[in-house]
Amino acid sequence: MDKNENKEKVDINRYQDLEGLSTKKLNFGLWFVNNRKRFVTATIVILILLSAGFFFYSGYHYTYYLLEGKDNDEQLLNELSRYEPVSLEYKLKNSARDLQFYKVETFSVDGSYDLVAKISNPNDKYYANYSYCFVENDIELACDEGFIFPLESKYLLALAIEREYRPQVQLRMKSIGWTRVNLHKYPDWESHYNDRLNFTVSDIRFKPARKSALSENLSLDVLEFEISNDTAFGYWQVPLNIVLFSGNQIVGVNRHVLDGFISGETRSARLVWSGNITSANEVQVIPTLDIVDESIYIKY
Repeated sequence: MDKNENKEKVDINRYQDLEGLSTKKLNFGLWFVNNRKRFVTATIVILILLSAGFFFYSGYHYTYYLLEGKDNDEQLLNELSRYEPVSLEYKLKNSARDLQFYKVETFSVDGSYDLVAKISNPNDKYYANYSYCFVENDIELACDEGFIFPLESKYLLALAIEREYRPQVQLRMKSIGWTRVNLHKYPDWESHYNDRLNFTVSDIRFKPARKSALSENLSLDVLEFEISNDTAFGYWQVPLNIVLFSGNQIVGVNRHVLDGFISGETRSARLVWSGNITSANEVQVIPTLDIVDESIYIKY
């Protein structure tokens, strides 16, 4: 009898390595080594197919963009550039409340007429630039441009309109452009406004034609006043709108311009004009300065 027959047969599957290596892992490793070349080849083929797919996909869309997409993008950009400002203007118009308008007043002066209309801005965060006309039956008698700041009221004037009869006039706004107050530039708009429009008008003396020594042969009204520039700024020009009242009724208007009005200066003004105002118990002298326009300031 062969002596090996007495030896117990060994089951290799029961083999346990102290490092944790099992026969299953050995078999898998042997199988992977035998098929490694096939794995490498398959991986290369898959990568080549993916690269070819991406190449054709990119090439198709790039070719389409050159043939059609580029023109479409340019057309879309043109449309956006055309409609975006309209959209912004629409938003501003819907955010800002409309200006308030009052009745146009007319005053006869030696065969011509002076016109005045009051407007108010009810918005505390928006100011407006506008163009307007005084019209009669769609005939434009006088046109001009202007501005109005937040919560401001002002008078629009047109002087010496040649007319043989008292015109029936309306005020027509031709355009209004709203601008929101830039809080980064003007964190305290009220102080900015008051600091630059701090003018003091005093010693106002109005002499209607019947009391004026100049009007023996002519009907002349005389207005005298003092005005001080109490701001810290000098201005190349300070336009003044002058509105005369009898009670609550406007009875006359005029304009005056101060040139080179520097900080701390006081000026005496004397205006003489043809008129027939019988009395005026209040005179408003109103500076009209576009204080957001840097060109109005004298640079010291």
